[in-house]
This record gives sequence, structure tokens and C-alpha cells, in this order.
Amino acid sequence: MASRNRRYTVNEIILMLEDEGNFERADIHVQPPPVDELTDEDSASEDEEVGYNNLSGRQLDQQATATVIRLDGRHVVDSAPDSDLVTPRPKRPAPVKRKWENKDLPEQDKDRFTWHGSNIDKSRWPQTPDGIFNLFFDDDVINMIVEQSIRYAGSKGNHSFSTSPQEIRIFLAILLISGYNTVPRRRQFWSRDDDVRNEAIARTMPRDRYDIL
Repeated sequence: MASRNRRYTVNEIILMLEDEGNFERADIHVQPPPVDELTDEDSASEDEEVGYNNLSGRQLDQQATATVIRLDGRHVVDSAPDSDLVTPRPKRPAPVKRKWENKDLPEQDKDRFTWHGSNIDKSRWPQTPDGIFNLFFDDDVINMIVEQSIRYAGSKGNHSFSTSPQEIRIFLAILLISGYNTVPRRRQFWSRDDDVRNEAIARTMPRDRYDIL
């Protein structure tokens, strides 16, 4: 039995054995805790074989010795498995602390990462809110919404449903308006009360049709 200054816990011995695996059998003998620290979970029969997966955290932290039967039949008894059989798991290196610095780009790369906004021709850009909106919701997008809305209604059993690009644009406009002109309940846009009614929405699309869409 080799002499060691350091004692190992059950968990440490298990980790070292799992790393090596070059043995036939290993028996771990757990040192009992002080009498005043005994609990119900520590009072199991000493003759009962217990797998390490069934051990509690408290038991894994107890000091232990191990009897290791090597493949050549040699028995090794120690406070941890024999040093020529198992070596302790190395500690993880400390994380590298990186220091970021703002350095100037090489001269040849400056144009690749520079926004030359002044060189863009903006003369053909739409200058109205509707024109800017149409840059994102162009005819292709609107037509796709029409097609998918009809298909979705059919999948829900409403085979008579139909809509048009113009109606979808109105529907989207109402959604945008409701984003900044809020009311406690959506149906109040069509209310007869002047303090909540939105004339632009009420005149453009009936409430029931909006609900269907």
C-alpha cells in the first residue's frame, strides 16, 4: 500500500477510474462520517452492494479508499487507485482573458468596410410613405399573402373565401394604424362613439370583413 499525503473523495476516485479504465474491478470503501453527522441515508447495510449512480451528494464527498484488481491480477489498495494505474484528472486551464483593441484597418481594406452613402443615387427612391412601404411589400409579396390566405381558409373548411391584393393592402394599413392609434378593444374602431371611432378605418372596410380576414 503506497503512502500518500492526500486523501481522495468517492467522487474523485470514480472520476480517475473512469478516465483510465485499465482494470478488471475496483471496490471503493467509503469512510463513515462522524457519528454526530449520521443520517438515515447513511445508515444502509454495510453488506449491501450499492452502485455509484445511487450515491447521494453527501456520500460522494466522503473520503474513501479503493481496492483495484488489475488485468494482470495484481491487487492495489490505496487512498486512491495506484499511481501507475490511474492518474488524477488534470485541472482545466484557466480561461484566457482576451483584451480587445480598436486598431486601424490596413489601407487596402478600408474601402471594403466603409459605407459610402454619399455615392448612392437616391433620385429614384420613392419619396412618399406609400412608396417606401411598397419597397418592402411589393406586388410579389402581396400576391403571396393573397394566395396563402385563400389556401389557409380552405384548410379550415372555408372553401368560399376569397380576397384580392387591394383588400390585403387595406387590411395591412389597418394593422399599421392600430399600432399607433390604440383603443381598449379593436372593434371600437367601428364604434358609433366619437371618442374611439376611427373614420378612416370604418369607411374603408366593414368590421365583419376585417374579422374574417
